[in-house]
Amino acid sequence: SHRPVWIEPYFDKGGGNVVMCTYSVPFYRDGKFMGVTTADVRISELLKKVSGIDEQTGGYTIIMAASGRFIVHPDPRMILSGTISEYAKKVNAPGLTIIEKRIQRGEIGFEEISNPVTGEPAWVLFSPISSTGWSLAIVYPRATMLRPVYRARLVIFAWGAVAILLLALIVIYVARTITSPLSELSRVSREIASGKLDERVNIKDTGDEVSDLADSFNNMVDTLLSCKRVLDQTTEVKERMEAELKSAAEIQKSILPE
Repeated sequence: SHRPVWIEPYFDKGGGNVVMCTYSVPFYRDGKFMGVTTADVRISELLKKVSGIDEQTGGYTIIMAASGRFIVHPDPRMILSGTISEYAKKVNAPGLTIIEKRIQRGEIGFEEISNPVTGEPAWVLFSPISSTGWSLAIVYPRATMLRPVYRARLVIFAWGAVAILLLALIVIYVARTITSPLSELSRVSREIASGKLDERVNIKDTGDEVSDLADSFNNMVDTLLSCKRVLDQTTEVKERMEAELKSAAEIQKSILPE
């Protein structure tokens, strides 16, 4: 095919006793095929590169060869000795069979399944590796994936609670600002009703309707007090005149013969 190719991974028995994969590149001179150069790569090196995903998310990575055999798997016993369908039967995870079919079709996507390792809900993201013919799948625990959402929800609830508390405090303050002058007005009204006309509503002038009501009430009490004074003076004059008339009548009666 005149193109570089990745050889199916194999166990290099006697040559290191490790799982290897070989990258082969043909080379030419003047258009004539001269040979093939190869580079062997240990799967363990590949595993180191993808293990960081596990540490960051709590998930794990699976890499499958073109034949469907596992190259990287959290269970070392499955490497080069099992496929997805075999593993699905072993752990009773039918959702993996659906993923295998989609991977064989070269699809990129995700499926929600029960984690075969922990049994907890998980998402599996998968994609073909076009340069090698392999396939990559990453298993993310759903709780890990949604952790930022849960944290954001807690933050929203916390800020919501703070906002509600502040709103309640504002409502209480405004209510007291309104009801306190009205309570003072009610107290002064009772005092005036008992005859204490020297009482006045003493509240802070806020320039609102309640303050205007207090001013009007005080003016009414001042007018009432003025009317009372006039009435008291009129009554006093009337009583004095009646006393003088009565005294004059008695004097006249004593002077005139019977």
